[in-house]
Formats: sequence, structure tokens, C-alpha cells
Amino acid sequence: MEKKHSGVLSVAAFLFTVEMMVFLAACGPSPAGRGAASNAKSGAVKHSFLIQQTDLPMRVDGRLDEKFWKSADRLAGFRVGSDPDRIPPVKTEVLLAYSGESLYAAFVLEEAANSGQAPASDICEISIFSRPETPFYSPYLQRLDYMNANEAVRTMRRFEVTASNEKRQSNVSKVGPHTSYIIDYEWKSCWQTAAAAKKGSVVIEASIPWADIGGLPKPGHTFRANFVRTRKTPEGENEGDWFNWYSGPNIPVKPWASQNFIQEYPTIFATALFEDGRAVLTRFVETEDPWSVLRALTEYEKVLSGRPDPGRSAHFYLGLTSFLLPDSIRKLYDEKAWEAEESNMLAEFGEAGINGPFLPGFLGRAGLGQVEALYKKYGMRFSYHGYANAKQAAQEGATTLTPGGGAAFFDPAYIRLKNKMLEDFLGKHGKAPWLADVWGQDEPFNQISTILQPGTYERVDAELKKYYGVGLGVPQGTPNAPYQDQPVHANSRVLPDRSTALSRIAMFRWMNKTYSAVARGEYGIVRRLAPGKPYQAFNRNAVADLDFLDQAMLWDYTDYYSADPYPSFCIYVYGPARSRYHVGFTSKLVTDLAAGKPSQMIVQGCYMIQRLSTVENVREWALQAAKAGVSKLDWWGTPRLDRPELYSEMVRLSKLWKSTPALDLPKKSDIALLFSDDARAGAGDEGLQAHYSLHSIIGERLGAWYDFVSENHVRRGLHSLEGKKILIAPELGYISRPFAEDILRRVKDGGMLVVMDPDAFAYDIETGSLEDIRQEILGMRMAGKRAASELRPTAAGSARFHVEKPLPLRSIPIVGDTMNARTLEPPSGADILLSYEDGTPAAYSRKLGQGEVILFGAMPFWDSELAVEPAGWDTLLGALIDECGIARNLPIWKFQFPASGGEPTLLDLLVSFPRN
Repeated sequence: MEKKHSGVLSVAAFLFTVEMMVFLAACGPSPAGRGAASNAKSGAVKHSFLIQQTDLPMRVDGRLDEKFWKSADRLAGFRVGSDPDRIPPVKTEVLLAYSGESLYAAFVLEEAANSGQAPASDICEISIFSRPETPFYSPYLQRLDYMNANEAVRTMRRFEVTASNEKRQSNVSKVGPHTSYIIDYEWKSCWQTAAAAKKGSVVIEASIPWADIGGLPKPGHTFRANFVRTRKTPEGENEGDWFNWYSGPNIPVKPWASQNFIQEYPTIFATALFEDGRAVLTRFVETEDPWSVLRALTEYEKVLSGRPDPGRSAHFYLGLTSFLLPDSIRKLYDEKAWEAEESNMLAEFGEAGINGPFLPGFLGRAGLGQVEALYKKYGMRFSYHGYANAKQAAQEGATTLTPGGGAAFFDPAYIRLKNKMLEDFLGKHGKAPWLADVWGQDEPFNQISTILQPGTYERVDAELKKYYGVGLGVPQGTPNAPYQDQPVHANSRVLPDRSTALSRIAMFRWMNKTYSAVARGEYGIVRRLAPGKPYQAFNRNAVADLDFLDQAMLWDYTDYYSADPYPSFCIYVYGPARSRYHVGFTSKLVTDLAAGKPSQMIVQGCYMIQRLSTVENVREWALQAAKAGVSKLDWWGTPRLDRPELYSEMVRLSKLWKSTPALDLPKKSDIALLFSDDARAGAGDEGLQAHYSLHSIIGERLGAWYDFVSENHVRRGLHSLEGKKILIAPELGYISRPFAEDILRRVKDGGMLVVMDPDAFAYDIETGSLEDIRQEILGMRMAGKRAASELRPTAAGSARFHVEKPLPLRSIPIVGDTMNARTLEPPSGADILLSYEDGTPAAYSRKLGQGEVILFGAMPFWDSELAVEPAGWDTLLGALIDECGIARNLPIWKFQFPASGGEPTLLDLLVSFPRN
């Protein structure tokens, strides 16, 4: 498929979402990437540049004599290979402007001193990535795959021109997720270029039609660019000077060839924000590991309880062969050498106490004798993780079909096939000592677009109307189209109205009920044929955010819960702040919602979305999972061949994990962080930004122990509000009347309710409006929306919260929606604690029974930037925690695995090859 390869320097994969771009636009441009401000050279160089729109014509002649060029910002600060510390021997500048029809660009190339000639062989490159605004939220269109794999909405182009005006252009595309890029030099563009030599320099002008690069960007569109000058060194070697900066361990910068790009490539690209006849372009700058967490004090032995944890286990999800391993390495092995290499890996697993590969696959390849031998020698155990053939199920009468035409895992025909496989396997091996556990469906909500397919759509829509009085609320889907290419519905581009919210709540309830029925059947088979073997019903898709699985509904039909938080995906979708504690936050939420049952985290240990997990990263992520109470550790990635130092640390950590006693987690918490499946579904809250921010501030920063307390768990008796001193509500718009009444009772009995959602207590899908209970709890009706950028402490608020400066708010991540707050009408006797810029009330407290309610007029955490730079919100929350006499700076939040000790003895690789 690939037409030609290029040998020019690469860029790689870190693309802020539209939300992040809107936030940057609202707050003023700043260099992207952690560490930009701390780098000495970075601080001395300009990183943000104005690009003006013009109505003046442009003659492409290399002379720069148009009026708009005279006032254009000069994009300078190029660095060799993107390294901020490597200043090139010659200067390069880029000028940009645009009209309604074209993007204008000019390179100014300084020649080498005393060379006596212009740099005629130098190559100037402009690479462009463009995509329309990402939908705010759609249940049927995963944000990650829409961004990463929907070719219909992406435009990727590359333009190259030499100082002697020789040029070529290419289209950059792919055929689906986890596939390499195709660089097509046969693609045609009518762009114009000209070069003109001046004393000491060459000027290259270019005019690129917007029609060739995705159209003139609108506010909220993703538009990213990279500028590279490739020149000859005195030794005759090619050397690239890049506009964007990077230095660190996470992005291996390779030559730009299409085989180097899998998943997403525009990482080291500048972001341009277009609005009101101008754009602001901000250089990408990353000089520190964005996932590094620096703790002033750490604890290890002090946090260990001394009690053994028999449920601890470690496992590598992938074997040596996977889509993560470059084909160039696999091709170096013949079958005999590969088999021996796999045998060596299993010996290393055995010595470290790591579980073996999945069954039935490994059993089919290696045979029962090998499985039993590994168990006898090492005590190695194996998980069963089998699937039926979806195409076969479709041929046998399945009617619930995925967009690809296979049977959905919840179709009765598929269930019959899979259950028969499970019964056959467990009938033979269910009581074998080497069988560790049984896994069910991986990431079940990946199949959610199935319910929009013809046939299924009509049935589900009718059932929702029958049981909930609302239908799906969206049109039927497109048959035979991948889920990332399904239509973008109009209601996914705005904050949901009540009709949309209720449709989504009803749909997710239906899905969870359907999924639970699947789990109930498999759970019964496991209990009957494999008594004592744990069953995991579903692994939650948490790669970038978290799916909508109702853990309370599933509680009777699973023995433990699992999720797969991958910081590479999270940073790609939401940016560095949301990704830093992604593993720890997901671990805490899933473990708390496990309600006493064990939990498992599948932790990234590989090169993913063009970002590499480092030794320090995997250690940090393992500790984040451990201190949340996770007992089962799984690794996504087996980098034994391509990243042996990373693999060695993963094996060492696995061994340490297995031998580590249970951590001394606090036995109770006085803080409840309220969680509602219905409220989350109604709000379209895929990223859980507010919950994540509160986890980061209360836990990681303040060191106070808290619990997620879930509405559905409370209704089932799995969680309780009793004894909680502080109840924090980041999102409670759509909840049940019984849960609202439970909250009311706890407050009247002496609890403090902190409501950070001004839309709280709005509606119950089962009983209707909650206006009466809202009035009783908050003392006011729902008032009108308004815009706000900060909350200012009153005298009373300053005294109570210990804050003097205004508390910042984050903007709604939707272009044009500035109404991020509500007008407050405090009841009589309320204390005004914060005000808006115009002096009107923005937060108040009121007594209720023996307790207190504090209501904020704006939810501050529309993204996660305040999670890592709280700007006073940590002080406010710390003051409330101290006021209630709740301990902070607990040792558990300082837990750290040792950086050395227990290093594994690894066998030499059987084939030698160079590594990047």
C-alpha cells in the first residue's frame, strides 16, 4: 500500500484535544508540555506568535514585499533535532499569514558564514494536521478513536521545497487504528512556491490553498503545524533544524518514514488557534517527563501492614508477538529461534512468580504437558480468556450485529457459542491447580454502536420507550462502517439538554442490564465447573477516560473488577494534567466501586501513541495502583526484545508486587466523593475531569483519605453515607430521589455537603423533577446561566477558606458556550463566601439540621489543569478538611516502591539487533 518512504526527520504522537485548545485560547497561549517554563533557554525565547488574516493579494516571488509581511511575527528559535540545547549554526525564520483562500508561508534561510553561496540544497518542510472540532461527547463515537482513526475528518499533508525551488508534496493517511501511516507522493496540490537569493540568505515563499489542507480552520478546530529545515553539515551529513522543541525520555524522535508511525503522529507540532480574523500559533515545548511525579518525602516499609495478600498476582497481557513489536525484529527470527526465545521468557516469568500466557491459546500451542510442567516447576498459573467466533455466530442466526457484520458478544447466538466453549474447557480443566481464573469480555462498551444498527436499533428504541418513556434520541447508524466512522450526532456537539440526558441514562441502564445478564450466565458456569476459581466479568475500557459500566449492577456476578488506564492514550486525548494520575485515579474509583472485592489494573509498559513508557513511569504507575488498594497487576506490553531495560523493571516490579504485604490502607474515611452513574451519563462526562481533579487535590496533594461513594451502591446497600463528615458533590444533576433523600438525611444528621455542581438535584428518570428536594437542600430554585472566569473570596470566605486571591474557573470545552456558571439566589440567613466579578454571590453556606450545605455557582473543573496547579482550590479544600478534624498528609499517599532491589536474572537474547 505504501507508495514511497521518506527519510526526513520525524514527528510523533501527542495531540491535544479540542477541549485543551479552547482552554488555551481562553487563558492565553502558553508553551505546550510540562517543563517549558522551567527550561532556561525556553524562558528566553518567544514561543507564541500572531498570524494575521489579510485581504491583500500575494505575489509568490520570494521577495516579501507585501505589506502584511512587514508586520508579521517571525517564528524563530529553531533547534537541531528539536533539542532545546542545540542551537543551529545558521538562523532560520518562518513568517505566516493567511487569506480566506490560502495559507501563506515564508522561510528565511541564513547561509553559513563565509560560505560564499546560498544554501541551495537545503530542504524546507511544512507539515500540517487539521481536524474539525471534536464532539463534546457521544456515547456511540469514542473520542479516542474519532481522533485517532477516523480518516474522513482528518487532513494530514506534507510540503517540501528546496532553496532552489524544487518541491514535492504528499498526503499522509492510514487505514485504521494501530496501523502504519502511508505517505503518498503522488497526491497533487496546486500550491505555489518561489525562491529568491539575497546577500547572506535565501527566501522561500509558499501559498497553500486551504482546500488542500482541510479548509480554513474555524474556532475550535485542531490545526497543528511543524516547520523543519534540513541542511548539510560540513561533513556532508543531513541535519534538521526544527521549530518545535522536545527533550526527554518519552518521545523517541526517529527519521520520518511511514513505518515509524502507528496510531497518531503529530506530537512535536505547534498548535494554532483561529478566531476573529487571526490565529495564535504556540510552539510545542516539552523538556520534562509529563508523567514524572516528584514527592518531597516517600514511604515504603511504614506503609506495609505485614499481613500477606494472597490475592496478589502479576501477569503480562501480551506475549512476545503483538502489534506493538516492530515487524523488523520479528523477521530476524526463524520459528525454532522464536520458540526458544518464548521459552526463555516463560522461564523469566516463572522465576519472578508471574502468571503464564492466556488460555486456551497457549494450551493449544504448547500442549497440556507444557502447562503442567510450568506449574510443577514454578507454580505458574494461567488465566482462561476465550472468545467465540463472531462471524460463525452471525452465520448461526445472530441478529445483534456489530457495524463490521459479526455478532455482538451479547447476542443470544454468540452467548450460546461462547458458553459452550467455556463449558467444554472448564469441564476438562476447571479444577486444575494451574487454572488461576476466568476472564469474560474485554472492554464491552466498545460494541455500543451495535445498538444503532438496523434491526437492533428498532428493538432497543422500543424497549427504552416502554420502560423509561424516552427513546434513543439519535438516528439509526451506518451499516458496515467502523464505529469510529459512525455519524456525529448534533446533540454530541453541545451540552446535553434534558431529553438527551434522559435518553442516555435510559440507554446505559439498558446496556448494563444486558451486560449483567451475560455475566450472570458465565458466572454460573464458572461456579458450577470451576469452584473456587475467580471470575472477572468485564475489563473496563479506561485507556483514556472510563467507560460507563455499572459496577453495582454487576456486583453479584463477578469476583473482581478490572480496568486498563493508559497514560499515553490519556495524554493524547486530554493533555498532560489529566494523564499524570490517570492510573491512580482509575484504580481508586474502580477499587472503591468494587465494594470490597479485589481489583486489577492493566498498566502500560510499552511504546504507545508515539510515547514510550520509561522505567520511572512504570514504577510510578504501579505504586499509584498499589496505594489505591489494587491487588492484581497486569502489564500491557512485553518489551523484552525492543526495550530490555523497561522489561527488566516490569519483571522486577512484578516480583516485588507479588511479595509485598497488604498495604496499610486507612480503615475508614470521613470524606465521601459522591459518584452517580446516572448523573455522569446525563452530563456526558466521559473524562471525569472533576472527579479526577478532586482525587488529585484531596489525595495526592493534601494527603487526605477519601472514598468514592456511589449512588447505585448506596441503593443496593454496598456503600453508605453514614458517618461521613464531608460529602463532596462534583456532579449530581440526574440522580434518584432515594439517593437525594439519603444525602439530605446525612446532612441533617451533621454532615457537611459541598455542592460543586450548581445543576445538582434536577431530575430523577424514575420519578421526575427533584425541585422540591433541591429547595430543601440548597434553599433555592435553579437560576439562569451566566459566564464567569473566577470566584472572589468575601471577607467571610477569606477567613474561612484562608484564600485571599480569586479562585480561577475553567471554561466549558465547547466553542461558543461561555455560560459556565449559574446565578445564585441565596436563601435568608445564608453566608456569602465567594462572589463573581460583578460582586453578586457565587458561593454560600447554609445550616440544615445539624449539618451544613455549601453551594458553588460554578463547577471549576471542566478540565484537569487545576488538578496539578490548583491555584487556591487546594487551600480551600484543605481548610474544610481541617475544619472537620480530618487527618492529612497520610503516609499512604507517600508510598513509593524502591528503585532497586530484587533485580531479575534475565537470559541473553538469541538474536542480536540494533536498538533505538
